[in-house]
Amino acid sequence: MEQRPKKLLEQVQDVIRLKHYSYQTEKTYIYWIRRYIFFHDKRHPKDMGSPEIEAFLTDLAVNQKVAASTQNQALNAILFLYKHVLKQDLDLKVDAVRAKKSKYLPTVLTKDEVLAIIQKLSGVHQLLIKLLYGTGLRLTEGLNSSLISISPLSKPSSSKVSKRFLSRFSCSVRIKWRIYSLALL
Repeated sequence: MEQRPKKLLEQVQDVIRLKHYSYQTEKTYIYWIRRYIFFHDKRHPKDMGSPEIEAFLTDLAVNQKVAASTQNQALNAILFLYKHVLKQDLDLKVDAVRAKKSKYLPTVLTKDEVLAIIQKLSGVHQLLIKLLYGTGLRLTEGLNSSLISISPLSKPSSSKVSKRFLSRFSCSVRIKWRIYSLALL
């Protein structure tokens, strides 16, 4: 039985998984590669190059008015496609109009404000927020972790914890102790 050749986005998915990128990165890269292809009327990327990448990125900045980080994310996805999937070297002379960087600063809560919020929560929600605050975990990491055993003397053990999550704990006993003490509040 003949096996059909894999479609481009399936090839992208295979390479991303082979390189052990996160699931969120996989979804994001596939999204931007699909948008790039549709922007150029479904032309195959192997038939395109720097001018097409430049046109796509310029459109994102000028017409779509995306943030600079979004434009960089799209560029990284496209460069990943060419470098790792199509195995083509691009002359990285992409001279697209760059999106303007945001001038807004993020709002940061004081320690007292954070503790006031934590005290208004209870149960699992309070524990999750304490873990997120005490370790600097991302929300998805906190939500995806399970069966975590934390103590000031041992590393956490779990069957479903990301490498990034574990690396936060193996760095310092002080971090583990801070999490432990927050759980006692």
